Amino acid sequence: MKPGIYSDIDNAAYHSSNGISKSGLDLIAQSPEHYQTVKKHPKPSIPAWVVGTALHTIILEPDEFDNRYVMEPPSAPPRPTAAQLNAAKPTALALERIAYWEQWDAENEGKIMLSTKPGEDPFWKPSDWCMIHRMRDSILMHETASILLDPSQGKAEQSIYWIDKDDDYGSREPTYRLAKARPDFINLAHNLMVDLKTTADASYTEFRRSVSKWRYFVQDPWYTSGYYQATGKAVQDFVFAAVEKQPPYGVGIYKLGQQEKRAGRALMLKNLDTYHECLTTGVWPAYPSDIRDLELSPWQLAGNIS
Repeated sequence: MKPGIYSDIDNAAYHSSNGISKSGLDLIAQSPEHYQTVKKHPKPSIPAWVVGTALHTIILEPDEFDNRYVMEPPSAPPRPTAAQLNAAKPTALALERIAYWEQWDAENEGKIMLSTKPGEDPFWKPSDWCMIHRMRDSILMHETASILLDPSQGKAEQSIYWIDKDDDYGSREPTYRLAKARPDFINLAHNLMVDLKTTADASYTEFRRSVSKWRYFVQDPWYTSGYYQATGKAVQDFVFAAVEKQPPYGVGIYKLGQQEKRAGRALMLKNLDTYHECLTTGVWPAYPSDIRDLELSPWQLAGNIS
């Protein structure tokens, strides 16, 4: 890939393309061997990822939603089982199911079907289809989120590629490598980069834990630095819009403080340094082989002492 911003690369093509990404840095932080393992054998998609991607589409690219997703027919018969499909003399019921789903699949080829079957309590466990639309409605009704994520004010799901030349490597000369990022949304009207997150709890206290656990504080400097290196333009700030996956589908809007940004940048550069070293040496180690003392933080110790 040549450095620049691309609007015509789909999500699958982006993830399979060359270049180190923030998720790659997360794996490097766990161990270089974990990064290499996932790179050679990408993890299969899980339902939570499908729902998250569908939510991004319906909010940020609403005109594309119907082209990519389709609602599971509520009154559709169960899909035929493997035994029914392979039966030498299928029953009339099996033939009915086979015919129905063959026609449905042909009419909806290439689309992802979203479930319309709720759990035992439809309010707390709605179907994927209902949950996505309720989360969307919560974002649209939110005074700030509706402006930040207004599709008419910017660009969604652009793929950014750059040759990393970050000049903050200390005394060592940086090793130039292809890097990439795919911001959820760049609000051009307000010059903000906005990241849409789904979460179980969007409160200040719990989302702060998510920022630490999932290293969102590394995502901010990675995306903003990459955008600047690719375009020569700086965004004013990086904002998280977090929406809950259960009622009342609350929305929280957050941005990192300067101390958190500096910490994220330092960790980003440390991970890049490890990545560069592994590329140079061809050695991708897992965990250290020596025996290490385990040290618990004060709050971990306090929680286990009565």
